[in-house]
Amino acid sequence: MPFVDAGVEAPAKDNCPAVAKTDWDGIPFSPTDGHIVDQAGHHANIAYVVKVTRAHTAQQAITTYLDDRRGKNASIVGGLGPLTDAWKAGSKQTTTITEVAADATTVKYDDKGNNRGLGSKADENPKMAANPDLGLAVDLINAASGDGSTEPTKRNFKNARP
Repeated sequence: MPFVDAGVEAPAKDNCPAVAKTDWDGIPFSPTDGHIVDQAGHHANIAYVVKVTRAHTAQQAITTYLDDRRGKNASIVGGLGPLTDAWKAGSKQTTTITEVAADATTVKYDDKGNNRGLGSKADENPKMAANPDLGLAVDLINAASGDGSTEPTKRNFKNARP
């Protein structure tokens, strides 16, 4: 069974075996959709998501959209609390999604920021200067999370987002 993002393959690397891309199309109840093993648990899971989503405040809905559309590192940096602004400045981290556009329900916006920030070495393609401030910290995050994703679980269980 594939365990990787839709349309993506992962070659064998270090101690991890290669994985093939999934044939799942993401459309619930399509022939490629997964088989529900525990119908009661599945229904309870979906009912809980519906309940929580309906209870969202307007601000929570905005935050949810921003977290979903931004680069994941750009989204989680808020977890640094009072250090967030210092991290963004020192890492040179950017995002191009800072608000919910008026047409966001019909147009898909992708983040064109640098997600993790700038590393300690200059990069000619794309043209980026070295980061003397927190570049080594960005290098560490790049090394530790380059192959990380929150997508494989969704793909493994073949369940579209609620």
